[in-house]
Amino acid sequence: MSAILKDLNDNWTYKYDLDQFATPEYWTILKESPYIGDCEDYSLTLLYNLSGKSMTKFWKELFTFKAKMHFCRVGGEGHAVLKYYGMYIDNIQKQWCTKQEMEAKGYVFRTFAYNPFEVFIKLHIIGKIKWPLK
Repeated sequence: MSAILKDLNDNWTYKYDLDQFATPEYWTILKESPYIGDCEDYSLTLLYNLSGKSMTKFWKELFTFKAKMHFCRVGGEGHAVLKYYGMYIDNIQKQWCTKQEMEAKGYVFRTFAYNPFEVFIKLHIIGKIKWPLK
């Protein structure tokens, strides 16, 4: 697991969806490096890589609740964090943490994680819509 995380961290570049895709929200799994994306992309890509790059295993982890996508706020900004077998990780910390460690750093978690159907919709439908910019 540490080699998978090291590869992602060594090849990760943060980029806002608006700058990369010209839309405010776009969830994607980055299937090869260099990995360029935002917090959701980091979490989804890490889960995909931890699942042996198998979409079947990726969805199995989500639907058995061994993996969860959590929405939280950090410094007032919306943010996504992956929970995997009880530990938490994101593109800011880039290492496994407890929820308490993240909360001590100012993370404010939403009461519920995204359910797997929400992840599916955001990954395959919502993120692909090009919302008009105002």
